[in-house]
Amino acid sequence: HMRKSLLILLLLPIAGAIADSPLPPASRTIFESPSGKIEAISDPKTGIQIRDTSTKKVLWRIPEWHRQVFVADDGVHAVTIYNGLNLLPVDYDPQTVLFTFWRDGTRVGDVTVARLVRTPESLQRTESHFYWGDPIGIAGRSFRVRTADGAIQVYDLSTGTLNAEQGAAANP
Repeated sequence: HMRKSLLILLLLPIAGAIADSPLPPASRTIFESPSGKIEAISDPKTGIQIRDTSTKKVLWRIPEWHRQVFVADDGVHAVTIYNGLNLLPVDYDPQTVLFTFWRDGTRVGDVTVARLVRTPESLQRTESHFYWGDPIGIAGRSFRVRTADGAIQVYDLSTGTLNAEQGAAANP
């Protein structure tokens, strides 16, 4: 039963992506760091504020809205995710930026479709899009992503460079 439950949990993000339901309109959303000490407030009118949760002091800003933001406990690093989340249009541009690494409000690295996906065949076709994978989140100094072919990619949070890869794409 445990194995079956784990498999169901692992497949939930894929099942959600394949449904292709329309994304909700842009709205103000709050994202917390792993410990909850830092928050990112993403507002379509004002962009993103990175704040200390206890003092509400704004540490820095990103001048654009994003549907999904990951913020580190250090209050210095954040990662913004492509506003189409884990789905790409069928006529996607390989240079589409899927996630961007930030340090104190400065863009330090981008990961494009071409950089994340080894071959276009590794994308999964849904009813009306391609599923590229799911961001897992920040752990320490790393940002982890699960690609559509099941690989886990680990990026350096301060530079956006790929540090490690495990799983399907790592062993072609």
